[in-house]
Amino acid sequence: MSRDYRAEAIKVIDKYLSGAMDKDEASKWAIDIVASKDFDNLPYDTQNAIHLLFDLHDNEDDPWFPTRKDLEESKAAMLLSTP
Repeated sequence: MSRDYRAEAIKVIDKYLSGAMDKDEASKWAIDIVASKDFDNLPYDTQNAIHLLFDLHDNEDDPWFPTRKDLEESKAAMLLSTP
């Protein structure tokens, strides 16, 4: 696994939160990762961030739709655990 999924997830969260990427683009990126063979081998914090981005495909009224705070906290957790 040579891709840096943690860095990619942080970048996608930043783009989504800044409005540079819409929820459909962010979700599509995450769906592709979840469907890959690499997902199960990722650290928990990275899996969690990708799963939150995956959930952006849902309706914004759904209770599990990730909030800005959810995404910011997930990004902060990844930054804290980055080697």
